[in-house]
Amino acid sequence: MRSKSNRRRRDARKGFTLVEVVIATLLLAIGITASFSVCVSVKFKVNKDDTRTRMNFYARQLLEDLKSYVTADTTDPDLAAGAPYGTWSYCWAQGQCDAAAWALAPGEHVVTMMLPKTLRDDQGATLKYFVGPGPDFDPHHVDIIMNWNTPD
Repeated sequence: MRSKSNRRRRDARKGFTLVEVVIATLLLAIGITASFSVCVSVKFKVNKDDTRTRMNFYARQLLEDLKSYVTADTTDPDLAAGAPYGTWSYCWAQGQCDAAAWALAPGEHVVTMMLPKTLRDDQGATLKYFVGPGPDFDPHHVDIIMNWNTPD
């Protein structure tokens, strides 16, 4: 008789109680939820950084184009402001300025067309620059303005 009851007690101790199973399941669910939350936030951060990197690339490209434009030989009549080769094609392609626009004419110049279609359409990205007096009273101070939408 004794051996039978001892065996039952040993068999009863082999499994987990319902409370232990519920607590283990709850802890596992909390861990999975936390991991998923981290993965989602990392994905959004990577996408946001990718867009910022791409926009910075195009801003630098615009700046280099402006430098090339400014350092062109202006004594050549074909490269003077308003001449066919001295015009600034980025803004007049959008109808933002006339075909004889000078790249460093004072005011705002919208050059969004220089951005890829995916950035313009998917992110609502815009790229423009403003020419005006700077802090050191340089009449050709350039500020580049980039805007885009980031998903929440």
